[in-house]
Parts: sequence; C-alpha cells; structure tokens
Amino acid sequence: MNKIFIISIISFLSIIAYPQKDSARIAVVAKDGATYGYAAEDIESVYFAQVEGSAIAMVEYLGYKRGLWADTLMVSVARSEGCGSFQIDVMPRSLFESLGANAAAYVAQSSPQKYCQDFQAAEIAGFDDGLLPGCEYVAVTVAYDLYNVAGEVSIASFITPPLGGEGLAEVEITVGAGYTNEYGEEVLAVSYIPNENCSVYHTLVVSEDEYDLYGWTEQDIMEYLMMDDNEQYNSGYLWNLHLASELGYWLYPNAYYYAFALAKNSVGEWGTLSKAVFRTSDHEADGDVKPVRGILHRKPAKTTPRLISVDSEAAATP
Repeated sequence: MNKIFIISIISFLSIIAYPQKDSARIAVVAKDGATYGYAAEDIESVYFAQVEGSAIAMVEYLGYKRGLWADTLMVSVARSEGCGSFQIDVMPRSLFESLGANAAAYVAQSSPQKYCQDFQAAEIAGFDDGLLPGCEYVAVTVAYDLYNVAGEVSIASFITPPLGGEGLAEVEITVGAGYTNEYGEEVLAVSYIPNENCSVYHTLVVSEDEYDLYGWTEQDIMEYLMMDDNEQYNSGYLWNLHLASELGYWLYPNAYYYAFALAKNSVGEWGTLSKAVFRTSDHEADGDVKPVRGILHRKPAKTTPRLISVDSEAAATP
C-alpha cells in the first residue's frame, strides 16, 4: 500500500504572499480536520515524499516470568520494511478495547521511548506495581515510518499466571533505615517479602499510642486486614499486593510503631499475622526535616516499560 503525504500548495504559496517580518505560516490540514501549523522561518524546504509499504511492528508473546520484586514479560518484535521505529506498552485488555482509535496516542504518551531495531527475544520490565495475576493483558506496539509518521498498531494478548500455593501464606517484615524520598521528605523504609504460597497480602502500620488508645488486639488487626474491599487502600499500594514491596512511611519522630501484614494462599485461606515492632529516630533532635504529625504513604516514582534484548534461549515458557 502506498501512502502519499501532501502539503497544501496554497499553504506553501502563502510563504511568498507575505514577507517574513509578518511571520508567515505553513498550515497542514489533516483528514480528521486537525490543523498543524509551522512558522515559515523554521521551514528550510517542502517536498513530496512517497513511502512504499505499511509501517507495522509485529509483537509476539513469548512468555511471562514471576519474580520476587518484579514481573517480566517476554516478547519478540519484528518491524516491516517501512517501519523505522516503534513504541511499546503493556495494558489491561479492557483498557485497550476502551481506548479504541486512541490507543496509539495513549502509548505515545505513556511510553515515549522509541526502538529502532528488531527483537528476536526481549524482556519488558519497568511495571509500576507488577501485573495482577490471572488477568488478561496486551502488549501494544505503535509503528512509525521513516518520516516519523505513526503507522499501524499491533497487539499480543496474554493472561498472567495465578499466584501462590495451597500451603501456609506468610509475609516477612523487615524495617530498614530512614532515607530522603523523591519529594525531599525523611521517610522510613519497611520491606514486605511474601513466601511462595502467597497470592495476595495486605499491610498496615499503626503507632503504639493509637493501638493502645483504641484497645485494639491482634485479632482486630487480622479482621481488618482480611477485608477484600478496603475503600481507604483500594489503590493497590498497601492493599492487594502480590510482589515483594518496600514502602516508605512518614512517621512521628521518637515513637514506637507496629507493622502488620496478612497473606492469603491460592485457595483463599488466610495465613498467620506478621508483626514487626520498631522505634523511629528523633528527627527533630538530629536536625533533619521535621515530619508532619500522622502517617503519609508515598508511591514510588513512576517507571515506564522498557525493552531489554536477551538470547532467544532465555525466553520464558508460554
């Protein structure tokens, strides 16, 4: 299929009709009615270009690997002769279908990095919170021709594997050192490491003073953490976790805290309650940033999916 890019002759001649001091413009009107303008002084030449063949980057699903801290998707990408580069993203199938014709624009914004080579076998990493288990996703590519004009969209569907086993689901809690996050705040790092039987787990950090004030017991905490639908934590940052996580907490200085976690196995059985007791340092006495009273949870800085080339033999089993 031939694609011919035509720039309006009238718009081109308008350069001659007006002197440069009047800031002439070249206007291109697309078929969808959108107008694209260029300052005449920024245009060195205008010409017609013809591209043979369509631009497409065919993506194929090769497999999926579960990791402790991150998941990895294995794909191959083959560009057509008319494809100069492509972008790639991963999203739920439902989101892709709802985007419709806007899928290409969504990928261009969410994953701006372009790749100018084929990948026989590559890993896609960089997911914010991992992909939900047992859900359908699509790897989406948007191709660009040699003139950087968007071409066709290609997708590869896959279903993430279920998590966990039928044994006792547990989470190991480790309290780390304080650090300064991307917002310039002093926070304390707490790590949660689920075992191989964990399909999902929930977390909670509460001060000893608050725990005692309300007369809570560990049974109360377990009942709270067993809630599948928690309006306060429905974002999935502290609730419905399945990968190992390191969370930063902005806490009172010089105070005792409890960190809790409760996990469920693949057959819906809740495990034992995990608990860690820790004391925050005296930030004010140390001259560090004075924290606000209360607890503030911050999500890690966003990362975008990226392709990493690997040997074909390293591809995961579909």
